[in-house]
Amino acid sequence: MLRLIAIIDRVSFIFGMIAAALFGGLVIDMMYEVISRYGFDAPTLWANDIAYMSNGAIFLLAAGFTLLHNEHIRIDFLSSRMPIKYQDAGNVVAYLLLFWFLVNACEGTLVEFREAYASGELEPTSPWAPQIWPFYLGILLGIWVFTLQCIGQFLKHILSIMGKTTSPLLMRGGEGPTESV
Repeated sequence: MLRLIAIIDRVSFIFGMIAAALFGGLVIDMMYEVISRYGFDAPTLWANDIAYMSNGAIFLLAAGFTLLHNEHIRIDFLSSRMPIKYQDAGNVVAYLLLFWFLVNACEGTLVEFREAYASGELEPTSPWAPQIWPFYLGILLGIWVFTLQCIGQFLKHILSIMGKTTSPLLMRGGEGPTESV
């Protein structure tokens, strides 16, 4: 099971790096638009579409990476006062509830992606009118990777409850599970 968790963690790391590269592209896109618009009075048709599509993809592609590093915002003013085993158990329950939502989100996004790809659907509110399927693909991959990382975290919490690894709540910086507590 530790091998599966390590693979899931690696996938989340890789997609986090892809999100970071896309962020660099987003910065270049915005800089180009500002220089073009204000320096040469020649705004682009495409910069806004690139910005919102890449921003949405970045947000979701980095979700698994963020969870891997235990950096999601959590409200834990009560749970942090509980023993770690109870915190792990609460997280197991939370992940079980979250899985239903994530499976439905993956399914719905897959349908949207397939339809947009098959039909060549264009962004209807854009004067540039790019195809929308790459945006849906970014969303789909981000939700898929986040779901995988949720499975990994779920397994880490189970192993922690069983006393076979350190709780992911105690790990920082994406450290992998250890062999023993």
